[in-house]
Amino acid sequence: MSAISRIMDGAVQGRPISASWCRDSASLSSDLFAVRDYKLLDVGKKKSDTPISTGEYVQHYSIRVESSNRGGMPIVKDWGFLMKYGDLNLGGIGWCVAYII
Repeated sequence: MSAISRIMDGAVQGRPISASWCRDSASLSSDLFAVRDYKLLDVGKKKSDTPISTGEYVQHYSIRVESSNRGGMPIVKDWGFLMKYGDLNLGGIGWCVAYII
């Protein structure tokens, strides 16, 4: 199972996405509320063989998420998740969420 599938399956089960953020971007962390379902729309080219200029390995995912806003209104929105391999916010090393757009 991929890291993004593990994170999104956890969100459907009620686990916060913020627990999977990278340590160096934890100040940007946010959560999606009441995730009911998701669909992986696109996977950007994996750059695991070529680190970006900062020396980090990254992967981009486009995901359609069915959730609710804070007020409980159902929403369906396409989100971009940038994952990178690095220090996890809660400790350890692995694939983590660098940002969501």
